[in-house]
Amino acid sequence: SVINTILEYIDLGTGVLTAVGGISMLISAIMIFIVLYISVVERTKEIGILRAIGGRKKDVRTMFLAEAGMLGLTAGLLGAFLCLVISIVANIVCLSVLSHSVISYNPLYYLAGLAIAVIISMLSGIAPAVRATDLDPVEALRCD
Repeated sequence: SVINTILEYIDLGTGVLTAVGGISMLISAIMIFIVLYISVVERTKEIGILRAIGGRKKDVRTMFLAEAGMLGLTAGLLGAFLCLVISIVANIVCLSVLSHSVISYNPLYYLAGLAIAVIISMLSGIAPAVRATDLDPVEALRCD
């Protein structure tokens, strides 16, 4: 009965943590948007040079979307690793105290979390990438 009570609390905690995770994903999407937008503003001259030497709009867009994807991939890998470490430690503690593990490992959850992190990051990078492609090369080279 103690284990069932603990599992009920874990289910309740899972719901709360899922809500907190959703909110933090929204905030991280906004932050990635801001970082990439500032990157576009600061790299205006670089974008102008790239376009002046023959770079296409598609190349500039791909550069910023790849940057956004790498941010999401790095954050997702770090989050999955920390989650795995915390799960292992929690199971070790629960095994020593209750003689029963309470956290199960499902690799699909880790992969889904990683995919969601990359997708949200790339969606956040679309507007700054479009802004970068809309820059006129001549005006971008004049900018200091």
